[in-house]
Amino acid sequence: MKRANVLLVAGALLLILGVALVWVLGKDDGGDSAEKKVSVLVAQADLSSGQSGDDVVAAGKVNTELVPESQVEPGALSATTGLAGQILTTNVADGDQVVATDVRAALLRTGSITIPKGKQAIAVTVDFTAGAAGYAGPGDHVNLYVNIPPNTQGAPKSPYAKLLLSDVTVLDVSNELTPFRAQTATTDSTPAAGRASTSSLTVLLALDAQQAEQVVFASSQNELWFTLLPKGQEASTTGGVDYDTRYLEGQ
Repeated sequence: MKRANVLLVAGALLLILGVALVWVLGKDDGGDSAEKKVSVLVAQADLSSGQSGDDVVAAGKVNTELVPESQVEPGALSATTGLAGQILTTNVADGDQVVATDVRAALLRTGSITIPKGKQAIAVTVDFTAGAAGYAGPGDHVNLYVNIPPNTQGAPKSPYAKLLLSDVTVLDVSNELTPFRAQTATTDSTPAAGRASTSSLTVLLALDAQQAEQVVFASSQNELWFTLLPKGQEASTTGGVDYDTRYLEGQ
């Protein structure tokens, strides 16, 4: 009887030791097979196209996080230094990884822009909507209109709107957007990406010296509006509009 009890106790102990050994080995194997984690830059708030990378970092709107290697997006930035001297070219949602294609250099090298012979590049900052709402991009042609607000000192006529320059070449723009009709949804239930908007646009134009003078004066004293032209359209001329002319025609 005692022999049987001893064997029973010994068997129980061996069973307990076996279970413990399996648990320990399983734990070690699990630790060895854990997926490697990688540091990536993640948005801590919604980021908008046109924002400065340096400003985003200073405001704490991005931070590095460790994520499983299999979840790292292609081209994901690994540190805030990746945004130094950069500008966002697209919206980045809160919680999304910031990737290399989301940014570009804030300062363009002169070699990356070809200025036509006899022209000079002049940058003009205008209201977002007045600047063609981001639809105009490098290589496009635009008309420039000047709007003289009421009671403008020194203006021979105000309020007054007039075509200032026609068929002007756009060399670059700070925030070019994709038209809605060119956007596609990923699934039937997933809408296309929303459009970004900013309070202003900076447009780089190719002008001769006299045209540059006109734009400098008009933009500093009045309001400028851009219209996007179809390819091959000839230059236009107008007589301008005020309350005594075409604005009230037909009424």
